[in-house]
Amino acid sequence: MKWFAAVLVAALACGLPGLGQIIPEYDVQGRGAWLDVNDVPSGYKHLGTAPIAGPYYILINQDLELYCPVTVEVWVMAKDGERWPCAWTPIRPGP
Repeated sequence: MKWFAAVLVAALACGLPGLGQIIPEYDVQGRGAWLDVNDVPSGYKHLGTAPIAGPYYILINQDLELYCPVTVEVWVMAKDGERWPCAWTPIRPGP
């Protein structure tokens, strides 16, 4: 039983969805894709989840003020105008 408590504490500390964390939903307005992560504008690069190399995909919300890094599968599945739960992040102003 101690292992279960340890796993639960670790999950809460990591912020796993469904364990006390609410994932916001916004309407998808657009999307972005870059074959090389180095080509991504700094305003859209989520440093915590951006890959070191390779492609990078994002969804953009209806107000064009939030973005969400996603996998290619989510990028293809999410339709414009559809609400999508994601770890939405404010777009940072570029240099």
